[in-house]
Amino acid sequence: MNVGGRRILSPLALATWLALFLVMAAWALSMPVGSGPDESGHIMKAAATVRGQFTGTPTDTEGIRAFVLPANVGALDRVVDCFAGKPNQTAACAPSLGDAGSDPATVLSGVAAYNPVYYALVGWPSLLWSGTAMVLMMRLVNAVLVSLLWSIVFVTLPGRSLGSLFLLAASATPLAVYLGGVVNPSGAEIAATAAAFALSVTVIRQRARGRLWLVLLIVVLALLVSLRSVSPVLALCAVGAAAAVCGARSFWSTLVRRRVLVGFLVLAAVGLFAVVWILAVSGPAGYIPSAGTERPGKLAAFFGTLEQFPDYFQQMIGVLGWFDTWLPDYVYLVWTAVVAGGILLSLALSSARAAAIILAVVALGILFPAVLQAATASEFGYIWQGRYSLPFLALALAVGAFAIRRQTAGVAVWRFAVGIFVLIALQIAGFVEALKRFAAGAGAPWEAMGSAYAWRPAVGVEATVILFVVGAILLVLLAVARARQVVTSLVARRGYDPSLLG
Repeated sequence: MNVGGRRILSPLALATWLALFLVMAAWALSMPVGSGPDESGHIMKAAATVRGQFTGTPTDTEGIRAFVLPANVGALDRVVDCFAGKPNQTAACAPSLGDAGSDPATVLSGVAAYNPVYYALVGWPSLLWSGTAMVLMMRLVNAVLVSLLWSIVFVTLPGRSLGSLFLLAASATPLAVYLGGVVNPSGAEIAATAAAFALSVTVIRQRARGRLWLVLLIVVLALLVSLRSVSPVLALCAVGAAAAVCGARSFWSTLVRRRVLVGFLVLAAVGLFAVVWILAVSGPAGYIPSAGTERPGKLAAFFGTLEQFPDYFQQMIGVLGWFDTWLPDYVYLVWTAVVAGGILLSLALSSARAAAIILAVVALGILFPAVLQAATASEFGYIWQGRYSLPFLALALAVGAFAIRRQTAGVAVWRFAVGIFVLIALQIAGFVEALKRFAAGAGAPWEAMGSAYAWRPAVGVEATVILFVVGAILLVLLAVARARQVVTSLVARRGYDPSLLG
């Protein structure tokens, strides 16, 4: 592994970032304004944050706070009300945000009390644009951030086999990629959790000799702990998993180095701010209660959450928007098989200690929501969603990718390429299905997308599809190039059959 950060700046790394950005940008430009999960509230929070309104003012509704913003910047509820949660209603019903005018208006957000760091990063376009253009620019800024985090994962984490590379590809589920194209901190949270693990492993293995890796780790962890209320837990899990899989001796010998201690002191200050914000601002502001009437007791909530795990897993693969946009059934079926097979593969090809760590992360991803909702469901009902669990899945697959001990280079590069092509094809299928849902309605025939009454993205359907496909093809080519690097190394070092490069 290169020292000093040269590999992260290689053409392959930059091309990976570009390809991921193109795919996420296609999502950003193709989806209706406010159609992302809770996106209207996040956009209003971002626009308010860059205007110095960090917490909003309380309202009579628990979890809801008010901001004062220009109407064509913040009045998003009137835009999404007509189609949110209505899968057969096209987005053509929505009034233009630009028609609202620029007069000050009181707007409501359910995330007003969230930590302002993420929102400051993505909210600045609202100072330069308004209406649809503002939303699209915010989304593109988010796509730059999330694609960068995922590119760090793919470039930084050592790929010791083709199985490792395939596990990493599987961790970027259609939902994870989609969330890179909407204004919502969940996309960054998922990618940052995996990136924090990958960078922690790199820093520990190098004994912190590469300064850029250490700086990147501190920056990624500082961002991660600032995203959501449970994000500090995810940061601890990522670093803890890296320390466990690399070994306590390696971890402590790295931690005691001066530059590492200085970096973690900076991180501790950021983490303290995040925790204080959660305890002093986010927590007292409350959370939006579930729309359902059920308010179970602790034990019922615990087991009720466990029973909902299959639904959460489907959401992790890809239930988009306001739980109103589903992917084709075969996408869920194939991706479930890939993830399950990937976990089993990593368990079979890892050391006993690494296998235990993988199982621990999987168990934590299942039990953490159950414990959390056992403590809160009596007041708020069931409010957990699959996207909140996706960081645990991404972390488990990242640990598995790193921990695979026995080489799997017995699989030729062309077979690996076929597997990657299947995953990318599923991504494309999900993208086109989402386009149809908003253009013509989920239950409408495909030809309805071409009718005069269909909704169309601001840049056109054709342009977004081309953008997505170009990015997807580039990702396949880059994955194959990376696979050839891995197999070439194995051929040189371990005498594998050179025909595997075919």
